[in-house]
Amino acid sequence: HSGCGDHLLLRATRPERPDMPTVRTAAGRLREQSETAVPELLKQRNQQIKADLEQSIRQAETDSLTGLFNRGAYDRRLAEAVLRCRRQAQPLSLVLLDLDHFKEVNDTHGHQYGDQYLRRMAEAMRQAARQDVDLLCRIGGDEFAIVVFSGVDVAESVAGRVLQLMDGRVSAGVAAMGTDDAPERLVTRADGALYTAKEAGRGQVFVEGRPAARAGGPSSPRPVAS
Repeated sequence: HSGCGDHLLLRATRPERPDMPTVRTAAGRLREQSETAVPELLKQRNQQIKADLEQSIRQAETDSLTGLFNRGAYDRRLAEAVLRCRRQAQPLSLVLLDLDHFKEVNDTHGHQYGDQYLRRMAEAMRQAARQDVDLLCRIGGDEFAIVVFSGVDVAESVAGRVLQLMDGRVSAGVAAMGTDDAPERLVTRADGALYTAKEAGRGQVFVEGRPAARAGGPSSPRPVAS
């Protein structure tokens, strides 16, 4: 008797067969939502990957002390700039700068003072150059470079401004890219101009093919607050 009751209960609670058109409609809606959601999720994921990659590249290219481009970034970006400007027949100049007597600054005042002095140099370069246009680089301990996307007159003005902001205690060499210059050739000529500035007494900007121009007498270096 109880077995019959169980059978009746099972029959009573058995779900009805679903309506197939309704199922197909629901499946179609789910498919449409999935097709819409997946590209959006992929887009968001790709954007995040791109942002992470760009951040990693910036970190790899940045000098940790000054926030300028480091030597590796300088080498790569200068080569790219020379190639691009040659193809587009656009002017390009290179400024190489050395802090005068930086070893004496370190030895006399200590490395913490020296680090502040390097940061001050970086800030002077930021003020002198054109933001988001020129490339500012620290390429050695007390050696810096500015890749100027303009002719030699603008580059000379940028270098002169750095000297003024640093109390005339910087030597700078400037060279403009020639028609057939490779990056190495441009660096060699700018380095030659820098050597001439040092030999002429330091605290000067020397432009390849022009006389040196002093930026005023040097004074005691004053670090900016870090």
